[in-house]
Amino acid sequence: MTDEIFDDLKGIEGPRNVQIRNPALIERLVDTGDKIVDKHSKEMPDPDVLDELERMDGFYSKVYNEVMLAASNINFDEQDIATFVRAKASHDLVGKQAKVLGIYSGCLAQLLTERNALQGKRTTIHLDGEGYAFDYLFYFARVLDTVILENFKGDEILAHVGNFGGRADTLVCNGINGYSCLLSVGSYNGRVNKAIAIDVEGSATLMSSGSDRGYVSQVLGISLKGNASLSNCAKTYGFVEQIIGVGITDASDNLSEICTLDDGAGAVNQILAVDINGSGTLNNTGNKKSFRHYEFKSYGQWNLQRSYRQRAGKSNSFTFSGRKN
Repeated sequence: MTDEIFDDLKGIEGPRNVQIRNPALIERLVDTGDKIVDKHSKEMPDPDVLDELERMDGFYSKVYNEVMLAASNINFDEQDIATFVRAKASHDLVGKQAKVLGIYSGCLAQLLTERNALQGKRTTIHLDGEGYAFDYLFYFARVLDTVILENFKGDEILAHVGNFGGRADTLVCNGINGYSCLLSVGSYNGRVNKAIAIDVEGSATLMSSGSDRGYVSQVLGISLKGNASLSNCAKTYGFVEQIIGVGITDASDNLSEICTLDDGAGAVNQILAVDINGSGTLNNTGNKKSFRHYEFKSYGQWNLQRSYRQRAGKSNSFTFSGRKN
């Protein structure tokens, strides 16, 4: 299964080493980011409040347009983004200042992606944080191709990517320590192909993927520790083709609250769960319209195979079989 999942990642180069080739360029990127943080932190909406989260669409657009203008004569590439991230890693900003810095990093990634697209090139940003911290890295980035982040510490890394009509191809977080990694990707009319979390420790990993009229083809979590991982996906007319959880331990409420809300419910084609341990797994997941198929193996103390199918114009069919280990 995993061989097929990672076929699209074959041929991608390893993470960028930090090499300061042009100190003056990096200094300009850092200086521009500092000015953006100072200017916009106080006016930033609160993404944790629903009404204000919806205002993030306009706020991000405003900041992005300003970054695009300020960086119009700065020619930077993936290596320069890696150097910028290292330069600002383990910063002492908190609250909205830290979030705006994260948004700025997302604007840089999007700007590079769109510049490369004009030349017919795809953009792969592959960074190894080597244990450094960077909360909100690439926060709310609207347009990305492939981003792979490894060995970072930080909360809400790659959160809200591809939202508000945006898009991203492949988002990978590997070896991350922090909560809400890959939170709410491909939501609010956005589209994401694959969102993948591997060896992530922290609650709410991949939570709310493909919600609010958003779309995600595949949501995959492997070796996760933390409550509510892969939960609340495909809500409010959202759609996720496939949700896969493998080896989720020491936690509760994983794969819960998926496709809830009878009015405005979303949909999922398939859920696969393997070696999920903890209470509340699949709690309140699904409604009478939600699923076409889901399967389980080694769920808690049981081996289960389960399907839940909707037949057009007829009542749902439900089958369940299992044996205790």
